[in-house]
Amino acid sequence: MIGPLRAWLRRASIAAGRAQEVLALRESNAVMASLLAAAAKITAGDSSNDVVQCLCDSVVDATRHIRLAWFWYGALDSEEIRPMLAAGPAVAYAQQLVIKRGLLTWRGPAYRALLTERATVTRTFHLAPYGPWRAAIRDHDLRVAIALPLRLPDPAQRGLLVFYADDRNYFRRVGLAPFEAFARLSEVALAQSAARIELAAVARTDPLTRIANRRAFQEACLRQLLANGGATPLSLLLVDVDHFKSVNDEYGHENGDRVLVQIARCMGDALRAADLIGRWGGEEFVALLPGADAKIALFAAERLRAAVERLQPELLDGGTVQVTCSVGVASFPIDAVTMDRLLQVADQHLMEAKRAGRNRVRDRA
Repeated sequence: MIGPLRAWLRRASIAAGRAQEVLALRESNAVMASLLAAAAKITAGDSSNDVVQCLCDSVVDATRHIRLAWFWYGALDSEEIRPMLAAGPAVAYAQQLVIKRGLLTWRGPAYRALLTERATVTRTFHLAPYGPWRAAIRDHDLRVAIALPLRLPDPAQRGLLVFYADDRNYFRRVGLAPFEAFARLSEVALAQSAARIELAAVARTDPLTRIANRRAFQEACLRQLLANGGATPLSLLLVDVDHFKSVNDEYGHENGDRVLVQIARCMGDALRAADLIGRWGGEEFVALLPGADAKIALFAAERLRAAVERLQPELLDGGTVQVTCSVGVASFPIDAVTMDRLLQVADQHLMEAKRAGRNRVRDRA
């Protein structure tokens, strides 16, 4: 009797084990399928936050066992970690969670994953000395967490992707591979998002002076005019470096470029932080002064002109060169009400400054 009973128990145990394996395989496949679905949803226009939110949502939607997913990034030596994005039935836990670096947390999953740069699985328990763990079990049935470190495009920063499940053995049964795949996809998506942002900035930046190029300046002017709605004044300064061709002819184009870079920096120092400076082309610069009426703009233009006259840019051999500039001023709405017309008026006033002998400012007065 004992022999058949043992055989039956053995068969039942094997069958139960196989059933568990099948369930674990199904769960793993569901998570992997959500990974593929999330990858397909990510588009070239997605922001980094949209990408990570999509990944978190997809995992939570794939299985009832994942109760929470959250994301954070910051400096490697951050003194506290606060989830920035979260998804799942227990999202309220993430919204209140603050992990401060200390004796009870530095060995926890978040800080351990950051320090070791390895996936870290930690089980919660009712008598944990760390209060949030007790609340996690009591209020949200969070029994186990896996923290996955993320390498970000900025080498000075690190990220975390954290998943919580309601089964203490969940990550052991399902395996870490699907969640590590999510982490790698997150890294790729974040890198792509950062690259798109950098490319967009490059497309709107003058490669020599590192200020706004003509296209970016025009777009900023249009946005300012549309947002303004005629409620407040604004002004344009069109600036031309006097006799700049002689600088290139006498000192060479490399020194000429060096002089332009220093002039652009000087203009930025002479104007307000809210003002936008752009390179209009060659030795011509342009500045947008939000909120500046004709009187304020005239003072700003004269301050800029005087600053350039005092500058004396340094050449490659250590010598200096004297430069001056002429400035034309146009103000909205007194001179014009459209961007194109403002630029035309500023250009007319610039020509007047040149005809009057250069190194001077001209406006409508």
